[in-house]
Amino acid sequence: MKTLLFFIMVFNSINIYSYELMERYEVNSSKIYSTILFPEIKDEFLVLEMPNSINSYRVRASDIVKKFEDKNISISHENLKTILFVKKIEFNSEQIKEFIANEYLKYYPTMIILDVLVDMVSINDIDDFKISVIDLKEHFYKKSSGSFAVSFKNSDGREKRLFFKYQLKAKLQLYKAKDDISHHEMLNISKVTQELSDFQELNSKPIDSSYFDKYSAKLKIKKDRVLTENLFEIKSSIEKGDLVRAVIKSGDVELSFEAVALSSGNIGDVVKIQKSDKKVLSAKVISSELVEVK
Repeated sequence: MKTLLFFIMVFNSINIYSYELMERYEVNSSKIYSTILFPEIKDEFLVLEMPNSINSYRVRASDIVKKFEDKNISISHENLKTILFVKKIEFNSEQIKEFIANEYLKYYPTMIILDVLVDMVSINDIDDFKISVIDLKEHFYKKSSGSFAVSFKNSDGREKRLFFKYQLKAKLQLYKAKDDISHHEMLNISKVTQELSDFQELNSKPIDSSYFDKYSAKLKIKKDRVLTENLFEIKSSIEKGDLVRAVIKSGDVELSFEAVALSSGNIGDVVKIQKSDKKVLSAKVISSELVEVK
């Protein structure tokens, strides 16, 4: 009976804690020990060893769990499929983070930036080197994450070019379609909702309030779609096919008649119009209903 009780106590002492894995760990060494993942564990053993040539290493969560189970240690990993280990490399990332944030703000002036995470992809010693050029990819602003290169230079003129990854955490005020918007339908404030959303990916710059009552839809827009500039075109003062009043002025004499616009145009533009007798004339757009024959 005493022997059985002893084994029960030993078993319980081994499994008294259940440790939960995280999705990401920052480490100082290529060798990952149990106490790096869980400092409270008394049994220190090697869990994995990262290749020396890389800065980040992704492994299956089940492989890590098995290492601990072999030591009779219970590990929880919820729905995690993989775990990312990233080597810490000492460098001043604040200048890079500030640069990335400012570049996004140039494109999205109202963006609320919460954080910028930066990881070095290529490993190299950059002590005594200063940043000379940060090279973000073209169209970087369409997504919240990406990769980029940084050129470093020291006092002797030596240069190093290293690669980084970044993740932007930010929010953006976006307009969305309240209901379906028809092709050629004029946009106005009654047709939209506005919400503060997490910024992830946009194919085009989001619209602002200046688009209301001036722009129409290039195509049918489904309800709840984020409204971006590429979905709209400026609404012409006169559209092709519109019935307009045309005037011809000669001194104090003014002659007016109805005509059909053969082309679209805004105020100040010259468009083609057709009289009832099929004669085609050129006329300057005065308003949405009036043109002056030249």
